[in-house]
Amino acid sequence: MIADAAYRQFHRDAAERLRQLYAEQTGRPEGLDGIMAWHLALACEWSEAITAALDQAETVIAQHNIADARVWCERALEYLNRLAEEQRANFAIRAYSLAWTVLDWAGNHDDALFYAQQLLTLARAAQSVQIEGGSLVALGRSQRAIRDYNSAEQTLKRALDLARTTNNVPLEAEALLHLGKTEQLQGRHTEAIHLYNAAQARGAVIDDRLTIAKIITSIGDVYRLIGSGQQAADYYSRALEIEEHLPGTLGVAIVHEKLALSYLELNDLDQALRCQAESLMLREKLNDSVGTARAYTVLGVIHHARGDYQTAIESLLKALQYEDRRTPGVGQIMLHNRLGDAYRAQADYGSASTNYNIALTNAQQLGDTVGIALASERLGDLAYEWNDRHDAAKHWHTAFLLRQGLGHYDEQKRLRERLRTIGMQV
Repeated sequence: MIADAAYRQFHRDAAERLRQLYAEQTGRPEGLDGIMAWHLALACEWSEAITAALDQAETVIAQHNIADARVWCERALEYLNRLAEEQRANFAIRAYSLAWTVLDWAGNHDDALFYAQQLLTLARAAQSVQIEGGSLVALGRSQRAIRDYNSAEQTLKRALDLARTTNNVPLEAEALLHLGKTEQLQGRHTEAIHLYNAAQARGAVIDDRLTIAKIITSIGDVYRLIGSGQQAADYYSRALEIEEHLPGTLGVAIVHEKLALSYLELNDLDQALRCQAESLMLREKLNDSVGTARAYTVLGVIHHARGDYQTAIESLLKALQYEDRRTPGVGQIMLHNRLGDAYRAQADYGSASTNYNIALTNAQQLGDTVGIALASERLGDLAYEWNDRHDAAKHWHTAFLLRQGLGHYDEQKRLRERLRTIGMQV
């Protein structure tokens, strides 16, 4: 609606009165920036409305309120489209950067990829090397999240080259960290540790304690993935010592969860449960819905390992409640597979089959090859337990071919052995 002049003036005056009344940061009511954005939008003061909406988005991001953060980013982007083309660049970089942050956080990686690409275009148009470096890292992270590892590696190497050319040590450390993660996700653990060590050395140059904690945590992840639970726990404990002296508790929650997983690897299930309970408590205090979903998932895994399958199911269903509030993604696929495992352990084969088939359908809809392979393997296992050798062979062979295409040799070996038990050679 195009407001008339008097209507616009009323809202312009209201925004100005609020600005004067709360000129000091102390005593500002919660949500003031959002109220300001509303008045300014109704006054058709689009530049100021964008700024207020983005200020409100940053406030709720700091509170780990992903739903409201997304709302305010979307409003800022809507207001941005009301500006004349030549005025947009002044606000677009901040708007796209926050949009990428929120979408990445929410797991909407395809949408995040779009904004990372837009950011990179804007950075180059503005000839801003600093913003270009950050945009390349964001783009690489989004490419990695959608499992386009080759593109992610190329993009992050471009960020690394830019950092070294411009002597930007923080960017260099960040690019090395995310290159390490990209290698890690492809099973190249030696290369990942080499990159993490290089990132740690660059982080030490500038005494960036937060980055160093993230890197040490990532090294722990590699050791946990290769089955060295004690070494993983040692690295996580070092990271926790750093995180506990940094502002905020999100990092502490993350590392407690990593410790829980390493104790799970060591079969110290009581200690795993204690660490994960601490992580869940911190996530809930932060109102971190994404992290809370993850925390309940890990709790479910630990309870399953303890043989407490009903409690595992209850935890996984709580995680699914949080995941179902988000755009469908790999989180729901993984949870349905986990639920299938827990029901199967209770000999509730009907519920197990239902959950495995939901996981398979969701993975197919998303084009998630790993998710399809995981669900297919589990459906094969279930069919074999039912003595349905034909269905077992069909599902296992599907999973085998997918793992072969992905180059996952350990998984291929496991599936080849299962197929041989029913007389099928591959």
